Amino acid sequence: MSEVKKRKTMIYEGLGFPIRLINAPMRKIHGKWAFDFSMGLFQEKVLHMLAIKPSPVTGLELRFIIDYFQLSYREFASLLSVTHAAVVKWEKEQSRMNPNTEISLRLYILDHLKVSDKEFRKRYSEFSQHNPSNCEMDKATLNIDLDQIAC
Repeated sequence: MSEVKKRKTMIYEGLGFPIRLINAPMRKIHGKWAFDFSMGLFQEKVLHMLAIKPSPVTGLELRFIIDYFQLSYREFASLLSVTHAAVVKWEKEQSRMNPNTEISLRLYILDHLKVSDKEFRKRYSEFSQHNPSNCEMDKATLNIDLDQIAC
């Protein structure tokens, strides 16, 4: 039987941008400690956290979102009624999404994740009162407490 432990904090960059994991489950495999998780559930949680974070989506986070939905730039752009060139500029952080586009993206994510009607309405209300895309670009690391979710 392999050894298991929890790591108080660690930075995980396997999705293309840094995520601070709190209480990360670890398993010793072939003599090395590895993050022990279900990739699908973990990606869903990260997607949810990106949809509700208080600051704008960064270029690297946008790349993860596009990859998660397995869309081309053109397909993703069509989803938001913008040009693929705009999406490329957002990803390269040469420009930022307008507030309504960012809200649309976040609501699309929440709808895809099938959050409860109560949470969807709560988030819609929060976005209407305080649009995250109007905040300064915060490149702070996303924090996820794995004790709060089952991966």
